[in-house]
Amino acid sequence: MWSKNVIPLPPNGERLAGETVDKKDNYSLLVSNADGYLCHLQATCHFPVAPATVYAIFVNTDNTGVFRDIKTSGRRDVLEEKPVGQGFRRVVEVEQVGESKVLMFHTTFTTEVRVVEDDSDPQHLTTEFELIRSDILNRFHGSWQVTPETDASGEVVGCTAVLEQDVLPRGVPAFLANVPVLGSALRGVVIRSAQRMIQDIESILSRVNDSTDIHEVLRRAAQKGHAEEADKKAQAQQKRQHAQAAAEQKKSGRGGRFL
Repeated sequence: MWSKNVIPLPPNGERLAGETVDKKDNYSLLVSNADGYLCHLQATCHFPVAPATVYAIFVNTDNTGVFRDIKTSGRRDVLEEKPVGQGFRRVVEVEQVGESKVLMFHTTFTTEVRVVEDDSDPQHLTTEFELIRSDILNRFHGSWQVTPETDASGEVVGCTAVLEQDVLPRGVPAFLANVPVLGSALRGVVIRSAQRMIQDIESILSRVNDSTDIHEVLRRAAQKGHAEEADKKAQAQQKRQHAQAAAEQKKSGRGGRFL
């Protein structure tokens, strides 16, 4: 895993600044950075569901199996919860084990964030997040804002979700340190992560119907995600046991002999 060979960020170069854009019918993504490694992501997404449905994904207590980049969810501590307006304002601390891929290399990492969830105004649902600790990030903060989209009669026909996010890596894999277009490479990592996130949200929303609400869909996704992660761990353990047995057999001199 490349996390074992991460080096500090090289001195800022002249070619780091730039923008990377991706636009589709239902979303637009813009990742930008100045002469440094701090990347700013602005995402505007349109979903054909009520704001509360999308918001339920953002404040879900266990997004294992919902987002591909989240391997499993750890602790979730509610620090504050109070009624405000037509809903609640909550402050929670969340721990997640994630997965990051760069080219053919990948690593797992743990991240803890403090999240403020505010659904006091159904016309403006928000979450704000701030990094507490991460194995691979020095800075990670931002917010989601979800607002309704209405037709000419005022009926809600969908919602707009806007993400503003700053990301600063703790370091870079050694194999990327001397890449001439490092700034572009980092923006590419951020924008591909955002693309996967949007695809995962759309996948969850496609399973919502009259008989299965968003909360049931999320529950089933988490259940499936935990089962798949348990299978992966069991398979990895089996491979380690086979490798250990083969090594012990070779060491004893029995491997490859015909009696």
